Amino acid sequence: MDIPKQILDAAHFGKLVVFVGAGASRLVGGNSWAGYANNKLAYLQEKKYISFYEKEKLSSLPPRKILSICDIIMQEHDDVVDSEERFLIGTKDEACSIYRDLYKFKAIYITTNYDDFLDRIAEETISEVKTDISNNQRQRKVFFLDDDFTEAKLLEPGNVLHIHGGMKQKELPIVTIWDYLRQYASGSNLADLLKIVFQKYCVLFVGYGLEELEILEYIVNIAERGEDIKEIRHYLLYPTFHSEKNMMEFYRKYYHHLGIDLLSYELDQNGYKELADVVACLAEAIEPRAGSGGLAEKLKLFDGVDL
Repeated sequence: MDIPKQILDAAHFGKLVVFVGAGASRLVGGNSWAGYANNKLAYLQEKKYISFYEKEKLSSLPPRKILSICDIIMQEHDDVVDSEERFLIGTKDEACSIYRDLYKFKAIYITTNYDDFLDRIAEETISEVKTDISNNQRQRKVFFLDDDFTEAKLLEPGNVLHIHGGMKQKELPIVTIWDYLRQYASGSNLADLLKIVFQKYCVLFVGYGLEELEILEYIVNIAERGEDIKEIRHYLLYPTFHSEKNMMEFYRKYYHHLGIDLLSYELDQNGYKELADVVACLAEAIEPRAGSGGLAEKLKLFDGVDL
C-alpha cells in the first residue's frame, strides 16, 4: 500500500489525527458491537429481567438498538454496573502489537472505543519519561468528558480522546441512541472540536468496519466541514478482498463525497489480522518523521528565560 505524502507530512508537523475504531480492539480481545450487545442481553436474562424468548427476539435487532433497550430495562430495575468491561472484553491477546504501533505515530488519537487498550500504552509512555515532576502533576494523556474536548488537546502528540466515553461508569460511556444525540448536540465542545479537526488536520481512520461505518459517516457529517476542507486529505484504512475491485470503485466514489480517500488492504491471506500488519508498516514509515513534541514540549525551552 502506498502511503500518501499528506499523512507523512502531517505526522512530521504534528497535524495528524488518528480515529481508532472497534476493528483495532477486536484484534486484541475486544468484542464486536454484536458481541457486546448480545453479552448485555445474556446478562439481562441471567438477572431474569427478560425471558429466553425475549432475548432471542431482541438479538435480531441492530446492536445499537439492542443496547438502548438494555439501558431502559436496567434503569427500570435500578441496575447500575460499575464497568462495561465484562460485556466489552473477551480473551485478551497480549501478542498483538497494533496499539503500540499506532502510538508510534505520535499523533492525536480520537477513539470511539470504550476499552483502555490505547490508554495503557499512553500511560506506559508517560511513566517511562524521566522527570522530576511528581505523579500528581504529570500531564494527563487520556480524556473522556466533553469539558476536555478543547482545541488545546490537539496540540500535544499522544493525547487520547474517548469521544464516546470509557468502560467505567465515571467515564460516562456513550451507548444508547439518545446518548449519541446528546453527545453530538450543536454547541457541545465535541461538535466544535470535530469541526476544527476536519478543517485543519489530516485524519486517518483505523479499524472502522461495516459495523461502525454509520458512526463514521455521522461523525464526518456532524463536523459541518467548510469549503477549505477540499485542501485537507482524510483517509480510511478499508478492508477488502481481491475479488471486490469493482465494488471498491463504488465505495471510493461514495467516500470521496465525504472528503475521505480509501486506503484499501486485502484480507484474502490473513483475514482481519492484516490490519495489524498494515499499521506496523505505517508505523515504520511514520515514526522517523513524526514530530518529537507538541506545543507543551516546545514551551519548556523557555522555562527560566526572561521574555
